[in-house]
Amino acid sequence: MSISQTNTRRSSDLESSGKGGPYDKKDRESIFRYAARLSGHTLAETREIEIDTVDPVRSKGYFGQKLETAYFKLRNNNSPLPDFPEAGLELKSTPMKKSSKGLVSKERLVLNIIDYMAVRERGSWEEAFAKKNSDLLIVFYIYEKGEAYYDLKVAKVVNWKFTGDDLRIIKDDWSVIESYILDGRAHELSEGLTNYLTACTKGSTKEKSMRRQPFSDKDAMQRALSLKSSYVNKIFRESIDLHYELESIVHETKNVGEPIFKNGWDENMTMDEAILSRTKAFGGMTCRDIESVVGEVNPSSKSYYATLCVRIFGVHGKHVREFEDAGIVMKTVRLTKGGKPKESMSFPYFKYNEIVNQTWEGSDFYAQLDRKFFIPVFQMTDEDRDKRRARFLGAFFWSIPYADMEEARKVWEATRSLIASGDYEHFPGMKDNRVSHVRPHGRNNSDTIGGPDGLQHIKRCFWLNARYLNGIIRSNLGIS
Repeated sequence: MSISQTNTRRSSDLESSGKGGPYDKKDRESIFRYAARLSGHTLAETREIEIDTVDPVRSKGYFGQKLETAYFKLRNNNSPLPDFPEAGLELKSTPMKKSSKGLVSKERLVLNIIDYMAVRERGSWEEAFAKKNSDLLIVFYIYEKGEAYYDLKVAKVVNWKFTGDDLRIIKDDWSVIESYILDGRAHELSEGLTNYLTACTKGSTKEKSMRRQPFSDKDAMQRALSLKSSYVNKIFRESIDLHYELESIVHETKNVGEPIFKNGWDENMTMDEAILSRTKAFGGMTCRDIESVVGEVNPSSKSYYATLCVRIFGVHGKHVREFEDAGIVMKTVRLTKGGKPKESMSFPYFKYNEIVNQTWEGSDFYAQLDRKFFIPVFQMTDEDRDKRRARFLGAFFWSIPYADMEEARKVWEATRSLIASGDYEHFPGMKDNRVSHVRPHGRNNSDTIGGPDGLQHIKRCFWLNARYLNGIIRSNLGIS
């Protein structure tokens, strides 16, 4: 849609809302009504902003800037208080992208930069998070590649408060982040350590984004408190658009997956501890015995072991809501009769044309590793002849340690360099790195994908080495 087209469109719900400015910054209802006018419209259609041209390719974050300064008439600032201090509201905007599942979060929702030194001096839950971010006004807009910021349509405007179990989880997440900073390990922070609230890297380049941290001479990457994309999806699914809410229009929300906890969990446990406690009663049981308790599962299914774990949680569908909301990835591991991992752990195949243009922190492999994993472990008693005879040894949550991530980085960098030079024959193998390696991941030699050299090559992916997995499993399950 062109600027001229958008500026000629005007409807009654986009009219200015009164004397002395478009809304009252001290009145929540006035702010909500003004914000709700954005739903289903672009910034240009509001006629509240002066259009200026910006290269769409270089305009990352420009929608949010214009929303704040031009539409809501707020000043850019780094105040520890919310954007609307009298109303107690913090304004945020976040892009959604179109997918086969509908609109999904394009990226994390960044809240505020973490001041490592301030955490030492006055670090607290209140100062770091609650004072500024406990009550959010979120504008969800639909990202379109190459589209100007003023022509991006707003999908939904919501008021989101963290309450109940979500707030418990976020407080636990902050405790983890805070403990790393106070231990002088801010450089080891990763997104896989937490569930909803995360410390994501923030900066144009690693060299320009290093910051001092307390209790360590080692600089750490600048990071920001953020809500994971998976949790942003939860907000989008479960919250009511202010337009519907203010007009008392019936609005149905959709949920993804079935929850493990219908009525919360033990107040003395974290969510992770409560989830693991559900699995402990089944430790040492064969799959056949577990089925006698949770119901039959088709042993011919490729996802037999994963499905069995989901049934242990009392979930009958394919998805566990707590995992979906926290972006937790389940990876089942099978051990041989002798107690070693039957195979290495694979990840989705990489695209040769894309990897050569990525940075490490912006790569698919980094994103795939920088997650929290839930790992159930089964040991075969008679190899693969009868899956139901396999024994469940237990499960654990795991995120890759900083030093191991750096080892995986070496494999990624070597792979990127080889592809760029046109060498598809000498990718890092298991003997070249203790953590990871590269090998084919296609159905057969005909399952190929194009490379920057213009030729077709067998699909390949990164793997975590079986020997590396063996150490992780033994350490987490206490196997000698």
